Amino acid sequence: MIDLQPVKGTRDFYPTQLRIRHWLFNTWRKSAQQAGFEEYDACVLEHEALYIRKAGDEISQQLYNFVDNSARRLSLRPEMTPSLARMILQKQKSLSYPVRWFSIPQCFRYERMTRGRKREHYQWNLDIIGEPTVLAELEIISTLIRSLKELGLDSQDFRIFINDRRILNAMLEQLKVPQDLQNSVLVVLDKRDKLPVDALRSELSIQGLNDNQASQLIHFLELPDFEAVAERLDDKDVLNELKNILDQFQKMGLGTYLQFDISIVRGLSYYTGTVFEVNTPTKSSRAISG
Repeated sequence: MIDLQPVKGTRDFYPTQLRIRHWLFNTWRKSAQQAGFEEYDACVLEHEALYIRKAGDEISQQLYNFVDNSARRLSLRPEMTPSLARMILQKQKSLSYPVRWFSIPQCFRYERMTRGRKREHYQWNLDIIGEPTVLAELEIISTLIRSLKELGLDSQDFRIFINDRRILNAMLEQLKVPQDLQNSVLVVLDKRDKLPVDALRSELSIQGLNDNQASQLIHFLELPDFEAVAERLDDKDVLNELKNILDQFQKMGLGTYLQFDISIVRGLSYYTGTVFEVNTPTKSSRAISG
């Protein structure tokens, strides 16, 4: 007998639901296009090696992958950034920089399902490539703020919690954590809110940190504000770019939407600079963007 339910972890969109989806996507498109972004797309099917190389161990373990009839290892995309990188590299000599593109792809990850988290999802991507200054971060985050306001939300409904991975890397260097361990340690730290402290210590120990390193790192992530982090960190220079971003948003009148949070990591290995998550001001739900 044929199972009439959608594949576990996926959804059907009946007309009523699809109208809501179109409304949301069209709001995203309008916000992106008004900010000068162009829409692009790529096939949902990619070479498996692209994700194993670009996305890190956690995503690699969640792939919907298979071998086709020509013995090629393929995968449904778990996220869009590796496809974007492939497309940019393919046409890099003919593109005009900075590239300002956006997409709304459907992505698939075989992961444990929780409330509000299935095994397929749509996401809105904004990317600026070839802009060396903080202008890229300013434009992406301000476009995100405008889109959320267009959806009827304001600073009482959401907050953008922002950090810089280079600050965390500087702290790991200060604690003498070897560079080849730092990415795996950051993946563990990204799970901090989901783990009890003892479990977090255990995970850090598995990654090679001793008790003193783990204790100092956990304490560092509990520091309350930018000033406390600056006082604790030896390398002050890594703070400059993030401070500039926060100052610029204050000047733009959007400072109430941003809040520094040293615990924001984002687990994917290709994140190297500014990282952020959108949540309620009290973090009472899961992040909706980042």
